Amino acid sequence: KRAKNEQEILRITKNVAGRTNWDKCITKVLSPKGNYHVVNEIMRPAFYGKTWDKKREGKLILITTTSDSAYKGFEVILKTAIILKQSGLPFEWRVAGLNPDTKNVKIAEKWLKIKSDNISINFLGILDSDKLVDNLLQSDIYIQVSHIENSPNSIRLRIINFIPSKSFVCNFMINLLFLVSRWSGLHFLRLFTLKVYHIDLRT
Repeated sequence: KRAKNEQEILRITKNVAGRTNWDKCITKVLSPKGNYHVVNEIMRPAFYGKTWDKKREGKLILITTTSDSAYKGFEVILKTAIILKQSGLPFEWRVAGLNPDTKNVKIAEKWLKIKSDNISINFLGILDSDKLVDNLLQSDIYIQVSHIENSPNSIRLRIINFIPSKSFVCNFMINLLFLVSRWSGLHFLRLFTLKVYHIDLRT
């Protein structure tokens, strides 16, 4: 029902605002007579002016920012953390936006028969912008695990701060990943391949 309502609304809409190829393409299909306008976002001030330059020392610190929705892919964090734990790699996976009692955390743990604290997952809960930036700059790699995204602010934050990231290419998140290569060029490639010692992020 919701999809049908959205299709009808787009059919009669004269002006549509978006910021990705997905937005533009779907507008052409569902609102062929509509005018498409590019409207980009500005992040909060705390996210500007700081650059990731962490040296790899001790355990590997991963970070993910997410929320309590099934499509955000918390079970991917659990499955991956199990593999990392079995490999013997010392790591901590920080998860901002969730806590141990979050509904989808409990569902995923029950499904996979594993407790997060047994596989080095550290829930940070909901953070303000300053604490989030601090945790990002303390981390070695940002991991985006969502099954469905368009232009997530989480990836935008990593681009702003030059933080090495791994992500599923879902929907038109490729816009942001392409922006990384155009905007930061060799500097970002260097961070990808050299800063995180023995982890090859090019594959």
